[in-house]
Amino acid sequence: MKFFLTIIFCFFLVGRLWSQSYNFKHYTVDDGLLHEFVNDMTQDSKGNVWLATGGGLSKFNGVEFTSYTSKFGLNYTRLLSVAEDANGNIWIGSSQGVNVFDGDTFLSCQNSELGTSVLALEKSKNKWMWILTDHGLSIATIIKNNIKFRHLPYNLTYKNEINIFQQRDLNNFVLETKNNGTYIGFGGSFYHFFKNKMSVIKMPDSIKVFSATEIDKGELIIGTNKGLYYLNNLTLKPFGNQFVKNASILKIKVNKFKVWAIAKWNGENEAYLICLKLSNNDYFRKIGKKNGLINDPTSIFIDHENNVWCSSFGGLSILRGESFINYSRKNGLESNKIWGVAEDSEHRIWVGSIGEGLSIIINDTIIQRYNLNNGLPDMFVGKIFEINKNKMLIGTAKHGLCLAHYNASQNKWTFEQLKCKLNQTETRIDDITKDDEGFIWIASSKGLYYTSPDNIELIHYPIFEGDTGQVFIQKLLFSSKKELWVATRNYGVFVKQNGKFYPVKEKYLKNKAIASICEDCSRHIWLSSQTDGIMDISEDSVHWISEEHGLSSKLIYFLQADNHCNLWVGTNLGLDKIMLYPYLKEHKIIIRHYDTDDGLQTSEMNLNGSMMDHRDNLWFASNNGLLKYSYSEDIINSVPPITQLTDIKLFSKKTNWNNFAQTTSTWYHIPQNLSLSYQNNHITFEFVGISYKNPKKVKYSWMLEGFDIKWSPPSSSRQAIYSNLPPGKYTFKLKASNDEELWNKNEISYSFQIVPPFWQTWWFKILITVLFFTLLYYAYRWRTLALRKKHIELELQVKDRTAEIRKQKEKIEEIFQVLNQSIEYAKNIQQAILPDKKLLAQHFHDNFILFLPRDKVSGDFYWWTKMKHENTVVLTVADCTGHGVPGAFMSMLGISMLNEIVNKEFITHPSVILRRLRKDIVKTLRQSTEVGEMKDGMDMAVVSINLDTLQLMYAGANNPLYIIKQEKMESQNKITEHFTYQLVEIKPDKMPISIYDKMDKFTTHEYQLEKGDKVFVFSDGFADQFGGDKGKKLMYKHFKKLLLDTCHLPMEEQGQQLWMSFIEWKGKYDQVDDVTVLGIEL
Repeated sequence: MKFFLTIIFCFFLVGRLWSQSYNFKHYTVDDGLLHEFVNDMTQDSKGNVWLATGGGLSKFNGVEFTSYTSKFGLNYTRLLSVAEDANGNIWIGSSQGVNVFDGDTFLSCQNSELGTSVLALEKSKNKWMWILTDHGLSIATIIKNNIKFRHLPYNLTYKNEINIFQQRDLNNFVLETKNNGTYIGFGGSFYHFFKNKMSVIKMPDSIKVFSATEIDKGELIIGTNKGLYYLNNLTLKPFGNQFVKNASILKIKVNKFKVWAIAKWNGENEAYLICLKLSNNDYFRKIGKKNGLINDPTSIFIDHENNVWCSSFGGLSILRGESFINYSRKNGLESNKIWGVAEDSEHRIWVGSIGEGLSIIINDTIIQRYNLNNGLPDMFVGKIFEINKNKMLIGTAKHGLCLAHYNASQNKWTFEQLKCKLNQTETRIDDITKDDEGFIWIASSKGLYYTSPDNIELIHYPIFEGDTGQVFIQKLLFSSKKELWVATRNYGVFVKQNGKFYPVKEKYLKNKAIASICEDCSRHIWLSSQTDGIMDISEDSVHWISEEHGLSSKLIYFLQADNHCNLWVGTNLGLDKIMLYPYLKEHKIIIRHYDTDDGLQTSEMNLNGSMMDHRDNLWFASNNGLLKYSYSEDIINSVPPITQLTDIKLFSKKTNWNNFAQTTSTWYHIPQNLSLSYQNNHITFEFVGISYKNPKKVKYSWMLEGFDIKWSPPSSSRQAIYSNLPPGKYTFKLKASNDEELWNKNEISYSFQIVPPFWQTWWFKILITVLFFTLLYYAYRWRTLALRKKHIELELQVKDRTAEIRKQKEKIEEIFQVLNQSIEYAKNIQQAILPDKKLLAQHFHDNFILFLPRDKVSGDFYWWTKMKHENTVVLTVADCTGHGVPGAFMSMLGISMLNEIVNKEFITHPSVILRRLRKDIVKTLRQSTEVGEMKDGMDMAVVSINLDTLQLMYAGANNPLYIIKQEKMESQNKITEHFTYQLVEIKPDKMPISIYDKMDKFTTHEYQLEKGDKVFVFSDGFADQFGGDKGKKLMYKHFKKLLLDTCHLPMEEQGQQLWMSFIEWKGKYDQVDDVTVLGIEL
């Protein structure tokens, strides 16, 4: 009796239970849908979704609807089913027969033998279409633009139950399996068609089969009037989930271990979209009109991005993921303006609001609500803190600190305002935490307080001298290092160490409106400001991360670390998730932004509004309800958009391309082999990237080959306009990315040409050229004859001789110019294939490259690359045989071979690289040991540095390696520091990279580097340069001294100093060899 009364009391207390809302995107007639009754849908191979509605056929690409009715050729507009065949044709079943659309025209078939109402369509592996009608089962195909069908002579009974509202039975289906024939559901009966034989599958216990889907190796899940069953080899086994045991399952689809279905329970008028898991019998989601759907569902399907589509007698709904679930007033919350959120030890979720009370959620259901009418002292609830499972502290905005007690007999909470000095006047409580000694700390608008949990007596704790309670404490954090951090609104941040508070980075944080503070996965402490962004205050340097780094806003309300090494940032423009692994490893900031397009009810978050529950779910407070984020459901969209060219316009107008091209494509009527006159040179390309997950965030990039130099920046525009195109051949290329910035691997392309006017054609230019030279010839002939009459023969001879000399001079100059251009072109090519210095700058503290070719092109070259799988940089400097063009050819050959050896074959061991390179050089140049044979090759040093361990490996072919180490000296004066520098030389093997008398293996030297070490590789050009007062070689001894004398300088300055020293030494002498010196600092 007591239990019964408790149940009755709880019923009146709660009144009703409320559930959460899901991330649905709805489409109705207001969005362009043809009719609100949607009976069936499918996705074609081009990505479009086709909808069979009560008013005709709709095609949807995520952006816009295209509708087809009887005026386009449909035999009837009341449509019941839709499917695509193996040839890409769309089959449409109506209540007056079947239609087929090939992208251009509609074919229809009305035949009494076929039947009237087409209840289900299914594509066959044999390129025909299964058709289930009120007369039974048929197969059909297209032959010579006619629908040909064959009715299968099996007695299947059907009762027509379509009413004037077009609502129909959802219990008819055709399912063709991979290897086990075809299953038919017809009026609750179940049939199996296999090897041209139809058999009835008799179900026990009056079970009627309404739906089926194949999951694996011929096993089916079937939906019945008594729940779900597995069917394997015609053997039934009950589905493990008990929630659907007594439900009628009308439609089923399977998506990545989840079962989605339309279900209806006896005694309920409403049908629901439900979700189960194959591997978890306790998982159950029930979605109806109260928490997401427009109306009772009629059909479901899962698209290429694994979005779940649900049609209804009211429109279309797309479930774009379950990572965010929303709770709001319409789901039962006391308010949409959420402030505080917390979880207690019984896993209840407490939700405080701004001015409208408190709600409690258990198992995703809102079960209790509290306000002034049932004892809550203050309607502004910003912080909830558990003392024990029966006692909670409630922080409010006006009544300070309150206490909540649980009354188990009545299953409700009672509240009281604490009688303490802090609560004597209006006080706001923003945060509560507990330290390792059990003391509870309270952040209030009147300073920092603490108390024992057993006997709550609040004591003020000043955080600096002169703190008498005037400091507004915003946020508290007790870190893993057992330090209490206090964030104030205007006085900065303090940390408690050894019983005393100390300011942290005081001059940078004072008056910064600190809003939140938290600790991440690597024990870094982060804080946020409402004016400047966020900061990692564990770093020695001080810098704010804000919009310029990718945050959506620098107005920050809260920070929340999760268990997957992410930092969540709540702003006025949505949620930002910072992935901390790249940041902590290499200070790379990667941010993923979430807004209303990703399932948020609103973009504006609220202060104090975040927490992580015991299942790693995150809860966020917003100005339009409460958000629950499930990490396991946040699946990266790894499917790039399906990109289609939808139209081409001439001078921005719709164009009938049949007037310009012999053929056009079937579906979008794009002209094929298009050739336009020079006057038709204003072209607009229209396109779409089909991604239903988040169509607003699809980006496009395009390039018109023959006109554009590079791809356009990413844009959401769906058209590319080109005006005043000159005559020529063009190829328009297009690619698109989804909301995860994943781009198509293969862009689409469309080629066309613009024909030049006749005066720009080749034949006209030849004709003009012939006429010009003909006229020139006759003019010259006339002038020559005139001169012969006026001048003596000697003058003519002198003139002819002079003309001949002039022509020879011009020819010589022309040859010189061509040769010079060729060398200049070779120089540009050589510069282009040399590596980009940005790689060195990314992975080394400092670097320089001194590169001085003797001629315009160089026989020296430098090269480096980064091997991501080993986190290793491989670099080299090589000196090829010869100078100028011959040496340049050798250098390009060497670079090409190094790219092949290292980048493609993943060889990073220096001695192996040299040995392989020598083998390739000998083979490519066909070298042998015979006298007189070519011995061209190169000297070089190869260095491999592991960026994680700083382990260096070196092998040299005649070229040594220098390492300069910095060592700190002991000094009595502790104010200044002194360093000495030591040059370590690692000698090479005396063998070149070419055919040689000695062809031994190259030696690998290993050396452990430290930060600050400098590494130098070089050719012999610097040391072999003649100069100075006596015109002698500089020599390696002098070169080493130069390196040591300049090693204290930054690398770029050191390189400049070496260059100036080289120029000064060379003086009036010519440069004798190419010079290359590469230096890096760890």
